[in-house]
Amino acid sequence: MVWPTLGPRKAKEQNRICEAVITDDMKALQCDRCQMPEAWKCVDCLNIPADMYDHLVSDPTCSLRWFCNKCDKVTMDLDRKTPDKIDTLVNLVEKLLEKLSAVDSQM
Repeated sequence: MVWPTLGPRKAKEQNRICEAVITDDMKALQCDRCQMPEAWKCVDCLNIPADMYDHLVSDPTCSLRWFCNKCDKVTMDLDRKTPDKIDTLVNLVEKLLEKLSAVDSQM
């Protein structure tokens, strides 16, 4: 399925906090990471077409996630740090293997 382009949003609209009371019959998304009660936004504020929203909530195989601004920042920071952490971990495992090999040869 091809989704329409959401189009550019003005900076003011991107930072707008939805002040609507979210009810069961309102189309809104909750942050998939923190799932805080205040982390709900209506599709109008998110600039998501209604058909896209319907697909997101009805398709159990859909792997798209929505994060509130706070969680998005945390997630993006983790993504940037992950390669460095993996390299550090690989180096540590290599050193441990070298030490294990040295101990093994001494026995």
